[in-house]
Amino acid sequence: MNTLGWKTSMFDPELFRAALDDGPIGEGSAMQKAEDVMRRVVKACDATMPRKRSTNRLPPMYWWNDTIASFRQECIRTRRMSQRGRKNPTPTSWTQSTRRHGDDSLKPSSAARGSVGTN
Repeated sequence: MNTLGWKTSMFDPELFRAALDDGPIGEGSAMQKAEDVMRRVVKACDATMPRKRSTNRLPPMYWWNDTIASFRQECIRTRRMSQRGRKNPTPTSWTQSTRRHGDDSLKPSSAARGSVGTN
């Protein structure tokens, strides 16, 4: 069962009443009757409203690691600061130092460069 629920903004009471099965509740204990009622409500909700979707539908990538996550976080922070700074004149030295820092951190190390293509 989807624990996120339904998009209640799309709720139509008349359609819900029509979709809700008003047949007799099954025999059995109170617990079984409660489960039967809940099953009917879920079916009616599924028939009348779309389900909510989670915000992150994709699984994490196999190559993702803490270093990349920190680079991404720094990139987003810097981009937001830059976008906010467009309203006010910003010194070019800040922009250049930030760009230089980002470029240096993404370049492969000299050891990694030396091993590329040496078979």
